[in-house]
Amino acid sequence: MIMIQHQATNRRSTCARIVRRARQWVMAGGLMLAACAPSSPPTTDVVVTSIPPAPPPAVALPSQPITLDDADRLAPLARLGTGWVSKPQFSPDGRRLAVTTQLGVYVYDATQLSLQHALTPFNEEMVKDMVVKGVAFSPTGEALAVLVGSSGFTYENSKSVVVLLDAASGRGLRRFDNPTLTGYAWDIALAPGAERFAILLSQDKNSHQVAIIHAQSGHVERTIPVTFLGGLRFLADNRLLFLNGEDINLLDLASGKTQALGIERGLARFRVSANGERLAALMKDGTIRIYSVSSGKMDVLATVEAYRDANQPVREIELSPTGDRLAVGLSGGVVETWDIGEPTRRQHRIATGMPEWIEIWTGELALGAQAMFLVWPDNYIERWDLLDTTGPVRVQRLDHFAKYKQAAFGPDSDLLALGEPYGLVRLWRISEGRFVKTIGERLPPRRGWRELEGLALSPNGALLALALEQTGPDDFFVESSTVSIWDVNSGRRLAEFQERGRQTVEGLAFSPDSATLVIHARHTEDAKDTIKLWRAADPRRLQTLARFEGKASGPVFSADSRALTILDGDSVTTWDVQRGAKLDSWQLPLERPDSSPFALARLPDDNTFIAVFQQLSSAVVVFDLARREVRSSSRLGRVYSLATSPLAGTALAIAEVEYDGRHPLLLFDPLNKGRFRYMGEGSSSFSSLAFSPDGKYILHVKEGIVTLWGARSP
Repeated sequence: MIMIQHQATNRRSTCARIVRRARQWVMAGGLMLAACAPSSPPTTDVVVTSIPPAPPPAVALPSQPITLDDADRLAPLARLGTGWVSKPQFSPDGRRLAVTTQLGVYVYDATQLSLQHALTPFNEEMVKDMVVKGVAFSPTGEALAVLVGSSGFTYENSKSVVVLLDAASGRGLRRFDNPTLTGYAWDIALAPGAERFAILLSQDKNSHQVAIIHAQSGHVERTIPVTFLGGLRFLADNRLLFLNGEDINLLDLASGKTQALGIERGLARFRVSANGERLAALMKDGTIRIYSVSSGKMDVLATVEAYRDANQPVREIELSPTGDRLAVGLSGGVVETWDIGEPTRRQHRIATGMPEWIEIWTGELALGAQAMFLVWPDNYIERWDLLDTTGPVRVQRLDHFAKYKQAAFGPDSDLLALGEPYGLVRLWRISEGRFVKTIGERLPPRRGWRELEGLALSPNGALLALALEQTGPDDFFVESSTVSIWDVNSGRRLAEFQERGRQTVEGLAFSPDSATLVIHARHTEDAKDTIKLWRAADPRRLQTLARFEGKASGPVFSADSRALTILDGDSVTTWDVQRGAKLDSWQLPLERPDSSPFALARLPDDNTFIAVFQQLSSAVVVFDLARREVRSSSRLGRVYSLATSPLAGTALAIAEVEYDGRHPLLLFDPLNKGRFRYMGEGSSSFSSLAFSPDGKYILHVKEGIVTLWGARSP
């Protein structure tokens, strides 16, 4: 059954990948409602009250390690974090705020920010690989529709589930599953009385449609081909607004007729007030028009032409639930609010503690009668009081929507380090469901984005290593990287090393004796890799172990911590950790020597390794290092991540692969090609896998969510 919770069980955390600046629209001209925006808004003191994160739930520890023999009992035991937070939405009366994440919908009292109910529909077997794609209030506000769709970005195998709820109580009303309605789901709209709903679907990258479905019978009443993916919104009179091409269309369900509203070419985006009576259209030249949509035609109520400054373009627009107020998000951390009925404008500097260049992100601004809500890149939500613009601005901060970028197990497999994108790490005790400690710092971006790209917890649980990358504000390239090492017990930073230049940290790993940290960095300008060592005995410096002319992979420590094995092109090199000298080199006999090394992992016997090489597909090579012989070689669809079980006497690996248009997890025996099992659904990028030290868990991190897999009790 769908589970309704009356207090938040997941919270949120930090940032996103790298954001390129949004395109700059050409702006020139005058205004109708007010004078041009001043170059600098008034400064305001800010009083912040924070709603802190709550711990994840306790998880029952599996009694047996994972094997292929019990693969049928493997299932997600827990999902940690909430993933991305999308646009908050008001109910038509403005009393409720629905916050949507990938793993749930949280409905708050919009004034007090108290949680009324939470929908987490992911305990059911059939939706375990699905995420929330959209949420919509009905135009009269009594019902809420939640669209749940396939997590992987595929067209052919995508499926959708729609859940209808009572908006006031969170009580489930109906659930709709239609296996014939296929395609990647984007958005949903709910009609008055919750009698029908509309879904925006893509059958492939060039074919899109709006499907209108009767909620009682589940019958698809009609489908409408569209050439452009845009918003959906039912009006109170049961008409449907949707974007097709560069114009807004209006479908009258009673007559079945569709008409274009005649907005001239150049529409960038539109927003409809929660009560469905007013529409704001942002044109590509920066003009904003407010329309009345309560009648059969579109009447222009107001026009805003104040945004002609190319240095401060419009990034976002939003209407209040009743449509009497407009919010305009500008680059540079400024939001302006306009009273539509009179020529007044108020400015608010919202980027407190953030750099001037940061932009208001599209789709992450909500406006109420008394407050404005913003979702920041690291997933926290701020409520800004708009009633008093002369004194201190009251800010509430929802800080419990966790978005985890990295994760690592502690030595007893019951401790998990959960890394947030801006560098904060929470240590979580799995069996007790509580946070033990918080380590690191939540670092806001300086001139560009600074984001966590690597995390490692030492086998003895005493040390934590973090790698953060600094990206410039004008491009995707990493300008510098920082590796810091922390004492877990005291929470004190022991060392920090910064490397300038365009390089990325590919991996961090502690030796089994916890005395050495290996850092693998890739220099993107000259396509060269470097391996460096940090030793606990000499914490103030790094030692360069090796520089490679091309791409390397690994490195992997031996069980006794004395040697490192690295893939250097098609060569396997072994290095003495203590002396920093090369011990041996062996060239693998590959079918495609031009393949690029992607991953290297060691099986528990210390001599058998799995190497993955990428070309159009992935070659998986299992070799014995001591005997210098290849034990097996096979070719898979593209591999995105790889991990091996640490249990002695066990040959077990897991990989995320591309298969049949999907990205499932593949659990397999690397020594026996015939033993494998597909499970779960991956994301094809920015994901990672790991076994727990006791072999009882598989950890999968993707899209801000950590999933723990294990064998359920028979």
